[in-house]
Amino acid sequence: MNADFDETTLFLTNKNGFPIHDGTWSNMWKFAEYQQPKAKEKIRSIRATPANDLAEPKIPVPPLTFPIGSTTSSKILAVQKYFAELQYNHTGTQFFEIKKYRSFTGLMEDAKQMIKESLPIKCLEAVVLGIYLTNKIEDLTRFAIGFKSAFNGHVHRHVVLGLYSKGMFGALGISRRDDLMYKPLTFKTLTELIMEYKAAYQRHWHKLKQVKIGMAIGKNPHSFEPLPWKGLTVFPSSQPFEEMRSELEKFSKLVRHGASFSHQQQAAARRERLPRSASLPALSQPASPQRSAQEPAQHRGRQQQQQQQQSATPQKSLLMRKKSGYLLRV
Repeated sequence: MNADFDETTLFLTNKNGFPIHDGTWSNMWKFAEYQQPKAKEKIRSIRATPANDLAEPKIPVPPLTFPIGSTTSSKILAVQKYFAELQYNHTGTQFFEIKKYRSFTGLMEDAKQMIKESLPIKCLEAVVLGIYLTNKIEDLTRFAIGFKSAFNGHVHRHVVLGLYSKGMFGALGISRRDDLMYKPLTFKTLTELIMEYKAAYQRHWHKLKQVKIGMAIGKNPHSFEPLPWKGLTVFPSSQPFEEMRSELEKFSKLVRHGASFSHQQQAAARRERLPRSASLPALSQPASPQRSAQEPAQHRGRQQQQQQQQSATPQKSLLMRKKSGYLLRV
């Protein structure tokens, strides 16, 4: 316990239970100095200050309301500043369990819990929290943007909340890198926004292999539909730029009009085994009159067939048990 720390030291934090003994506290402070050698003076200053004299930790205040007359960009910036006060979760422990398949109303309950606890968050929690905090902002369309990158043989995943308002695209989120989260509403096309993220990944020596863009997220807080995480997939590193730009521009038209992609439509696309980008135009179109006329006729045909089978089948005897004997009813 009193030996110098190194990379192979087995650090037994507390063997005596609570209250924590002075020897355990001393080793914990030494270990903190070992982990943060540049902050030794600050750590020793905190250690020497009485507990009653230490400042209370600051609890971030979420922007649940906005000043009258504030612009959409200023509201988005206020949400991003709140994310910065919460800070990124570097602990390696996930404080909130976010399940993508949960309903909209269930994820909003998770967001309320994040605000209550005010603990550090990661990118997925930031997307859910951003949806909750921007749900009352008018003239704002939200959609998820997921990234898959590769570095040194390892695959990394990241997600932000894409934004569209009054002809401009942007994004909201949190990351360990400053250029992989918040993007102001200054990008004229969705392609420009994606290429900005690609350039940021290249600055960190990451190869951006895949980008998944979801459909527009609704604003009904009582909806039991899951969020439309998937809509279009592009491959910035391997796909020709003109082909990718064409797909993004077609898809951005759906985003501009706030087109949603419901859970039933996702299931239909999986059954047809079609690429999601190819199935979007067909799903957004109304059913043809010829098909709607055929469906009632087929339904009536099935009903008539069932009635014929029931009439042809003789009535079976009903066997009823009473005491130790049987009563037969024909």
